[in-house]
Amino acid sequence: MSKRKQNRTVGKQLSRWQQTVNGLVLASALAVAPSVMAEDNAGASAKRHYQIGSGSLSHALSQFAGSAGILLSVNARLTDGKSSPGLQGEYSVEEGLRKLLSGTGLVHTYTGDNTVTLKVVENRSQTDAATLAAVRVTGKAVYDPDDPYNTDYNRSNASTATKTDTPIMETPMNIQVVPKSLMNDQQDINITDAITKNVSGVQARYDSGTIYEAFILRGFTTNDIYRNGLLRGFGTYDPSNIEQIEVIKGPASMLYGRAQPGGLINYVTKKGLDSPAYSVQQQVGSYDQYRTTADATGPIDKDGKLRYRLNFAYQDIGSFKQFVNDERYFVAPTLSWRPNDRFEANLELEHKHEKKATDYGIPSIGNRPAPVPLDRSYQDSAKGPVLDTTLVAYDWAFKFNDDWKVKNRFLWENWDIDYYDTGNKKLLADNQTLTRNLVTGPANQETYATNLDLTGKFNLLGSKHDVLFGGDYYHNAYAAPNNRYTTTAVLPPINIFNPVYNVVSQAAVNALPYSWNYIRKEERFGAYFQDQITLFDKLHILGGGATIGSLMAQVVIARPLTWQRLTTATRKTRNSVRA
Repeated sequence: MSKRKQNRTVGKQLSRWQQTVNGLVLASALAVAPSVMAEDNAGASAKRHYQIGSGSLSHALSQFAGSAGILLSVNARLTDGKSSPGLQGEYSVEEGLRKLLSGTGLVHTYTGDNTVTLKVVENRSQTDAATLAAVRVTGKAVYDPDDPYNTDYNRSNASTATKTDTPIMETPMNIQVVPKSLMNDQQDINITDAITKNVSGVQARYDSGTIYEAFILRGFTTNDIYRNGLLRGFGTYDPSNIEQIEVIKGPASMLYGRAQPGGLINYVTKKGLDSPAYSVQQQVGSYDQYRTTADATGPIDKDGKLRYRLNFAYQDIGSFKQFVNDERYFVAPTLSWRPNDRFEANLELEHKHEKKATDYGIPSIGNRPAPVPLDRSYQDSAKGPVLDTTLVAYDWAFKFNDDWKVKNRFLWENWDIDYYDTGNKKLLADNQTLTRNLVTGPANQETYATNLDLTGKFNLLGSKHDVLFGGDYYHNAYAAPNNRYTTTAVLPPINIFNPVYNVVSQAAVNALPYSWNYIRKEERFGAYFQDQITLFDKLHILGGGATIGSLMAQVVIARPLTWQRLTTATRKTRNSVRA
C-alpha cells in the first residue's frame, strides 16, 4: 500500500474515533447531577441563573444540561462544528434551550419528563407556527332562516315579489323584509309598528280609527294585506304567529291583480319545526299595558314527518287617552305534514276575539289642535266594538322532480263585528261644541281566496329560466244590515273644554229604527305567467303577463230606507305585461 493511501485511511479512522469520543464526552457530561434530574415538571418552568461562556455548541449544551437538571440526548454529528454565543442571565429550561439553539438549525423536543432530544428543523414555517402564542378564534353562528333562535335581521330570500323563493338580490323589485327577530327585539305588539318603524315610505292610516289596520305606501292608501300570498279581508292582525313581513314597493299587479301602485304588504306565518322549541313572553308597559305570548313547536311522530305549532297571545292594553283600550286573545294552531322530500302540506287555524274602544283624536280650531289636554277623549264611555275572527287555511306542494313543482293555497275567513263606534263629526262655529255620531249594530265579512301555481326551471340557449304559471280567485262579501246611525237624537253634542260623559242610553238607542245598511261584494280572478331569466350568471330579467278581471258591487241604504247611493264597478284588464 502506498504511503498516500495509508495516510488517508489513518485520517478516516482518526475522524471516526474523534466523533465517537465527542459523543461519549457529551453523553458523560450530560449525565452529571443525577439528583437534580429527579425534579418534577414544575422545576422545568422555574428560572435559574446561568453563566455559560461562548464556545462550541456541544460544550455549552453540556453545561446547560448539568445546571438545568435535564437529560439531553443528541447525535454528536448535529453539534459538530457549531458554536454558541453562550448564556448569561436567568432563564427557564424552555427559554434557555431556545436561546442556545437560535441560528443553529436545530430544535428541541421533549421525549420524557426531563428528557430532551435535538433534531434538525425540517420546515421552518411549521416550526415558527408551532412557537406562536395561543390564539383564540371566535365566529358567529350561521342560522337557518327557520331556526326559532335566529337572531339575524337580514333575510336573503323573499317570495312575495315573484311567488317563488328567490334571492332578493336577483329580484328586480324593491323589497324590504321585517323578520320576527327584529319584531321581537323591538317588542312590537302589532304589525303597524313593525312596518312603519322599519320600512321607508310607509305610514299608518287612521281614518277608520283602529278597527282596521291600514297603510299609505308611497302616497297610495291601502288596507289590502296578504297572508302567505293570499289576500285577506281588512281587519287587525296579531304578530304572534308571523314569521316575517315582506313589503313590495311599486306595482305588483302582474301577479296579484287589482292592487295599489304604491306597493303591497304580505306576511308569512310560522310553520311547525322538526325539533322541539318552546317560549313564553310577558310584556308590561305604561298605561296598564299587559301582553302574554306563548309559542310551542316540535314533531308529533318519532320520524318528524308530522309537526305542530301553537301560538297564543293575550293582551290588555290601555292608553294615555281616556276610555281607549284594547283587549284581545288570539290562538293559532298549525299542523305540517312532510311524508317525504317531494310532498308537504300545512293546515292552519286562527281565532281572535277582540274588544276595543277606538279614538278619533282632538278637533282643530283653525289650523291648530284645540288647546285641550292630550288625554282627553270625546267618546261617551269606554264601550266599543267587539270583533270575532275565525280563519282556516291550507297549502300543499308536490315536486315532480328537482325542477318542477305544483303548489296550491286556500284561505277562508269569517269576521263578525258588533259595532259601537263613537266618532267626531263637526266642531261648530263657537269653537267649543262638537257634534258626534254613533254607529251600532252587527256586521259580517266573509273572505275566501285560492291560487294554483306551477313552477319550473330549465336552460335554453345558454340562459337560465325560472318560470311560473298560475291562476287565483278572491271573494269578499261585507254586510252591515240593520245598523243604527245616531246623531243628536241620542248622542248630544259635547263641549270640548268641559265634556260630560255617560249620557247615552242604550235603551234609547235600541228604540230607534234601523237607519243604516251597507252591502259590498267584491270578486277578483286572474291568470298569470312569469319568467325569471338569468344571463351570464349576473344579468337577471323579470318578465311576464296576466289576464285579470274584477267585479265590485257596493250598496248603501240610509235613512229613511231610501236608495242613497248605488255604485257598481266592473273592470277587466287583459294582457298586462311588465318586463
